[in-house]
Formats: sequence, C-alpha cells, structure tokens
Amino acid sequence: MTGCHRISLSGLATGLMLAAIVLSMPASAGESAWLAEFVWSPQYCSHHRDYRHSREVQCAQPTGFVLRGLVSVVDGRPVDNCNEGPEMSPALLDQMARFNGNRFLSELAWRRHGRCSGLEPEQWAVYAEHVDRRMSWPDGYRLENPARDVTPEQIVASIAADNPGLSPEAIGLECRRGALESVTICLDERYAFSAAGCPLVRSCGDRVRLRPYHP
Repeated sequence: MTGCHRISLSGLATGLMLAAIVLSMPASAGESAWLAEFVWSPQYCSHHRDYRHSREVQCAQPTGFVLRGLVSVVDGRPVDNCNEGPEMSPALLDQMARFNGNRFLSELAWRRHGRCSGLEPEQWAVYAEHVDRRMSWPDGYRLENPARDVTPEQIVASIAADNPGLSPEAIGLECRRGALESVTICLDERYAFSAAGCPLVRSCGDRVRLRPYHP
C-alpha cells in the first residue's frame, strides 16, 4: 500500500478508535452521499511544483494517493464553494497533516468543501481521517515504478479488488492531458462505500499515464 501513513499496531488502534467515534456520531443530516477525493501525489506535486504548498511534507517524501477532502452530495450534486464559516485551527491542520502530509491542501479543502458539509471542523477532520485510514491502495502502484500507461478499467478494478465492499461503479477517475490526477470514492451518509446517489466524474481517455515519484 502507498500513502502518507504506514499500518502499525498503533495505527491499527487509532483506526479502530476512529471507527468507533464515527459509528457513535449521528449520520450527517440532510446529506445523501459523500465524495472522498484522493490526489495521485506525484502528479499533484509536479503540477504544483512552483507553489508554496509544493514544499509540504506530501511533496518532500514519496507518497501515493493522498486525501484531498470530503465533499457532501445533496440530491445527486456536490456542494462546494461556501464563502462563510469557521476556519480550521492550527491544531486541526496539524492533525490532518499526520495522514495527508499537507496542511495547505487540508485548509483549502475545508474552505471549499468542508464549510458546505454541515459539519464542524473537528467532525470533518475525524471523518476525513477515518475514510483515509480505511482505504487500501494496490501494491501494483508503487512509487518506484517507472512511468507507465494503463487503462482506466485496470485502475478501477485494482482499487476495487483491494477494498472489500467497494464496487467499480463507486470509483471515479480524473486525468489531465492523459495523466492520472485523482481518484474519487463514493460513500453513503455513514461513510461506507456506496455508488447510490453519487455523481462520478470520469475524465480519462482509453489510456492513463501514471507519473512516478521524483524528489
């Protein structure tokens, strides 16, 4: 698996604790679904090389799929770009950086998507970490592999096979100029895998380029 964290006994304990917290919290009122957006870090960091967030931990070490944020879906449409609402505290940004390695990305995602979710910043951060820790990414997408072309169907099938209960219909891909930019996972109101009521974007062609990690 690739990502900003590694599974350990302490990580497993944290994951179980987060799952218990999520199950104890009420389902998000008024939300019919969620989108979890994961960027392919080598492509993200290459595209943002000249911006200040390219110096975040995410881009300073080998990372694979990194959670960009959770987007609420109401009546089949993503809700975003809310201009008003609380800011994430520095402590919460540090908490999210533990698993995605990018405080700037977390802050931007909260302002664009989190404020529209009906959740408090603390709730949104807990749900985001729960979703991130639960995902498993195929070993076939190791960062040391050279750039290669695959089909969108191969990527979707590999991710679905690595995550029991996740159907190919609940996975979306976004590309830029033929290169993989991000993967979107559809979730229900309890943050379980579900394709119901979820608007997927698939903007990739017949072949997808996987950019490798370059320091």
